[in-house]
Formats: sequence, C-alpha cells, structure tokens
Amino acid sequence: MRKALTVVLSCLLFPSVSLALDVAVCANPSGRVYYPLLGVVDKKNAGWHDDKISSGRFTLTRLAAGEYDILFTDATKSVISSRQDGGRVSRLFKGSSAAMFAVIYPKGTAEIYTFLIDKSGKAEFMLTTSRTGDAGLAKSSVMRGDCQFVKLDMVD
Repeated sequence: MRKALTVVLSCLLFPSVSLALDVAVCANPSGRVYYPLLGVVDKKNAGWHDDKISSGRFTLTRLAAGEYDILFTDATKSVISSRQDGGRVSRLFKGSSAAMFAVIYPKGTAEIYTFLIDKSGKAEFMLTTSRTGDAGLAKSSVMRGDCQFVKLDMVD
C-alpha cells in the first residue's frame, strides 16, 4: 500500500518525469575532434585528435508534453538532463530509419544527435558538436556509438 501511494504521489507531483519514455539508449561514442588555436589551447594541442567518451551514456527521452530531452552521463558519472543544463532540445528530422535532434546551449554550444537503425537492423547514433570559446574550450567533433535500442516509432 505504501509503495502504491508513493507511485501515485510521484505521478501527481512530477508528471513530466513519471511519464517520460526512453526512445533511444546509446553509449561509448568515439571519433575525431578538432581544437583551434584559441584560448587555453596551445600550438602542441591544436588540430585534429582522436576522441571518445568512455562509459558515456546518452538517452533520448520523450516527455509527457511531447517534448524531448537528452540525458547524458558526465565525467563524474552523474546523469545530466540537457534541458536542465540550459539546453533547448528540438527535433530536426524524423524518417523511416533515423531521427535527428539538436541541443542548443546559450553559451555557444550546438550538438546534433542522429539516432538510426542501419540496413542490418543495428541501432547506433552519431553526435556532432560545435563549441565556441565562449563555452570554455572551443572544439568541433564527430563521434559515433552503439545503441541498445532506438524506437523510431516513438518519435513524432
């Protein structure tokens, strides 16, 4: 009885959280990053480098109001909501095999997430990031990772 009451109260107090549905769960992207010679970057570290987010996890979530959020695990292994971190999450495209979302942050960072299912049925994602020096470290990167699942039928 106590557990049922807790669930009911949670749904009433936090409806957007309680009605959120996971659309895609993805992890461990790797790829390439470019650091321009700006700000704290010296000549030795400027240019192209391999990049990866080891044990990084990304979850595309559909909220109750039909809006979306992307939850990610940061370096401290904390789960962060893109929306609560100041990002504006927008669906850019939805097709038969892929959906694309943008997260725009106020201090000059833009992320494009593409969640897809390839011809063999494998789920994966691509993450493209562009960050100005105003957001800390200027960089552009392209990475890809595997997904446990991508449910494109849940994207409208």
